Order: sequence, then structure tokens, then C-alpha cells
Amino acid sequence: MYICVEGCAHGDLENIYHIIEKHENQMGKKIDLLICCGDFQATRNLEDLACMAVPQKYLEMGSFYKYYSGQLIAPVLTIFIGGNHEASNHLQELAYGGWVAPNIYYLGYAGVIKVNGIRIGGISGIYRDYLYSKGHFEFPPYDESSIRSVYAVRNLEVFRLKQMTSSKIDIMLSHDWPQKIWEHGNRDKKFGFVEGLLRLKPAFKSDMDSGKLGSPPCMELLKVLKPRYWFAAHMHCRFDALVQHNETENTIFVALDKCLPHRNYLEFLEYGETVERDENDQPIIELQYDEEWLTILSLTNKFLNCSSSFTKLPQELNANQSFDNGSSLQKQRWNYTPSQDEIQAVVKRLNNDLTIKQSFMQTKNAFNPEWDKTDFRNLKQPEEICQNYQTKEFCDRLNIDDPLYVSATLKNVKVISIDYNKSNDDAFKDYNDELEKTASNEVQVSQSKKVNPLRLPKPLNEEEIDLDDLDDCDDNEIDCKNSESLSDSVLIQTAETTLVAQTEETHQKLSRPLDDKEEESRENAVKQLTSANKKFKRRNQDIYAVSDD
Repeated sequence: MYICVEGCAHGDLENIYHIIEKHENQMGKKIDLLICCGDFQATRNLEDLACMAVPQKYLEMGSFYKYYSGQLIAPVLTIFIGGNHEASNHLQELAYGGWVAPNIYYLGYAGVIKVNGIRIGGISGIYRDYLYSKGHFEFPPYDESSIRSVYAVRNLEVFRLKQMTSSKIDIMLSHDWPQKIWEHGNRDKKFGFVEGLLRLKPAFKSDMDSGKLGSPPCMELLKVLKPRYWFAAHMHCRFDALVQHNETENTIFVALDKCLPHRNYLEFLEYGETVERDENDQPIIELQYDEEWLTILSLTNKFLNCSSSFTKLPQELNANQSFDNGSSLQKQRWNYTPSQDEIQAVVKRLNNDLTIKQSFMQTKNAFNPEWDKTDFRNLKQPEEICQNYQTKEFCDRLNIDDPLYVSATLKNVKVISIDYNKSNDDAFKDYNDELEKTASNEVQVSQSKKVNPLRLPKPLNEEEIDLDDLDDCDDNEIDCKNSESLSDSVLIQTAETTLVAQTEETHQKLSRPLDDKEEESRENAVKQLTSANKKFKRRNQDIYAVSDD
């Protein structure tokens, strides 16, 4: 199979396909599969764009909506994971993966599938230590905090992937780099020298010295899974590494750049068997669910946490712990690598059919530049929670829970869903009717969350910074072009400072002395309230009485 791997897409899907076509013409060889390593930006419409953690001035619709609407068809099967700049409301609908457009498949929060027998796994998002052990509590409309926490990697997905040890994953994807991957630079490659990496990104040096460069969970997964290839993006530069696990096993690591001219954002490789083609010169490719991964999802569903509290996961006991009868510890299973009997039970539940069928249909109206506004100011997030029909069917078949549905219902928020057993037209009609009914009845989606308009602070040196620099600053405290670092903590602190200042100002207005007119108005109001022969006596009145002395 001839595979193309791409780094950060940043919504420039149409251009990526165009570059691939040029490569095919130059090489005289067709690409069978495209893999994207995050920041895919599957924005269907303006509501999706409003749910992306990007300052307003940098918002762009991109070209994905053309593939979602059917205006264009992806010329090659495309598989992607999420990054930290995504239409989070859209991807949250597909927590376990699914089709976002014809021929474009999302792997979910974490996932493993087979493409013509090649095992491809991935984990979406980026690492945030203060969010890592929390549940998937976010749902739209997001506030200034949740729009930046929704894409954080959670420990449940890492725990699940670490159970995939019975057979090797061929290709693993992440948006983050694994922690300290730079220590394994492949000096046989042009971009495998740490010295060259630091010349290109000198601000990496401080994070390297402190051990903060990269994701600790990703390095854990790399050491446990030992995949043949590991691809990542996020840092906007190319870097090659070779991780030697033992005498016979190693992992080839490649980090790719963002989609811009003269940047190293594509990697081509041949892996597995040659793909046959039909009479129309289209590759014959079969997508399948991985039976081991499905079984792990089923076995670990009980650990799903959809609140902001910490997720409790089973841990292996160390040598100093025991299960004495008098101990408070209760023996429980900590290894969820499934047995063959457990796998067969799940496969039987699916009627021995693991095929991932092309079941895409639109669930939202697509962006139309002819009548939709294009200045992207004052965009509104969706006020309804929609359960994707693909996720509902997947969860029903496996008897597991949809995180988005659970998190919303925990807050008594109404969730709209489609009957996946109906035809596409009937299901979509029912879906739209339900949306109209919700709007006409003025159903309040979230009564427990007060959502303020997103107001991210202006970037420093506004004229010189661009979105890609902002990505670096936001996520890794990397230097921007002649600008200071803008991190999540700065954004949060700024929002909190603004809120405190507003609160203090309001308090001062409310607590200031009343003038004569206001005092007289208040006394008249009090007299009206007490005119119905009802008297109020002030508690401890004698204490406050003015003494004649």
C-alpha cells in the first residue's frame, strides 16, 4: 500500500489533495491512503467555526465544508486524528470515530482500525497535566475554559490503548510528540539531528532541558505498543527519530510540519501488500474495526467518566501491596488485554461483521459562501446537543455509552438524536423537525452553564504574529516571531482578572452611598411595603440607637 502521511492540515484539505495529485503525476504512482496527524479542522459551517479555539481574527472556514456538502469528493481515502485546533463540537459527536464526509474517516478520541489488514491506531488532542485525569465533561456551547479543555488527552484513552499488547500496531498517530523523543534523533536522516532542530526552533532548548518537550503519555504508549511507525505533528517542523526497544524491535518516528509551501509536511511510504485497483483505477480497500480494540472498549466502559472529577482507573499492585483478608484493598482486575473468549463474544455480538461501512450522511447544513457571512465576527455556537447517528449505532451494537450524551444528560441537557434505522432522507427530516421544535419552544440547552461570548485576549505584537506562531506559543511556550509567549495559563489568568475586575466594579457601584433622591425613593418604597398594618422591627435596635449623651 502506498501511503501519504501529512502533518497539520489546518483546514487546507483541497490544497493537500492537489499536492498529492501532483506527486502522483510526477512519480507515476497512485496514493492509496492519506493519513493526517491533527488540526484537521472539519468545520461544516459557522457554528463549527465558533467552536474552534482560535482567536477571531485568525478564523478561516477552510475547504472541508466542500467535501462535507458533496461539492467535492475526497480523491483518496483519508484517515485523521484531532489536534488542538478543531471544530470540537463536530468531533465530540464521534467520540469513537466515524465518517465526517464521504471517504474521510475520524479515529475518535482514540481508536484502532485495520486498512487492508494494516493496523492503524491514533490518539487525538494534546497533553495537559491538569486535565489528564479528568473526565470528558465538556459539551457545547463552550465557555472560555471548556473550549480549550475539550481537546485535552485523557487518561482513559491512554489506559485503553496500553491494553493493545496481544499484537503489534503498524502505524501509530498522535498530534503531540512523545516526551523526550529528541533524545532518539536518527542521525542517518537529514532531519534527525538535534542541533538542526534547535537551529530551526531555538526556543525548544528550555523545554528540552526541563523535560517538558512532548507528551509523557505518548512516550508511555510508544514504549508499550512498540509500533513500527509513529507519526506526529503539532510543533510545525520536521524531525526524525529511531527508538530502539530491543535487539529486534524499533519504532521509526517522523514528526511533520504544517501545510505551507516549501515545508516538510508530507511523508510517503510503502507498507504492506500492493493494493489492487478496479476498472476505474480506484483502489480496492477494506476498512475494518479492530476486534481487540472493540473488546477493550466494551470491557472498560465502566470506567467512563463524564464529569470534571478525577477518573479512577485500576492499577497493578506493587511488590509491597497484598490482598490480605484484613486489608481494605479489594482484588480487582487491572489488566484489560482481552482474552480470545472475550474477543469472540464481542465479534459474535456484531454478527461476525467487522466491516466499517461508508455510512455517512449530513446532520447539519453546510457553509455556503453565497449567503453565509464571511467576516466571522460574533459567531454563535450551537445551542443544541446532537447525538450523531453513527455513534448511537456503534454504542448500541457494543452496549457502551456515548460520552457526549452522558455528559449532557448529567447536566439535564436535552440531546437530539437520529434514528439510524430509517432512510437517510427520513432520518434527516426527523432531525431537522426536532431542531425546529426545540427552537420554537425556546428550549434552553444548558441551564446549568452560563456561557459568555468568547473573548480571547489580543496576541502581543499583533501585526507580526500569525496563527501558526500562536499555536506554538499556546501549547509549548515556544517563542513567536518577535513576540512573547502566549500560554493557556495567560489566557485563563486574563479571563479571571477581567472577571474579578468587572465584579469589583459592579460591587463598588452597588455599595456606593445613595444620594438624596435615591434615599427618598427608597424610603417611599419601604413605606408602601409596610402600609398594610405590618411593622418590621430592626434586630438589636437598641444597639444602633443614637444616645442623647
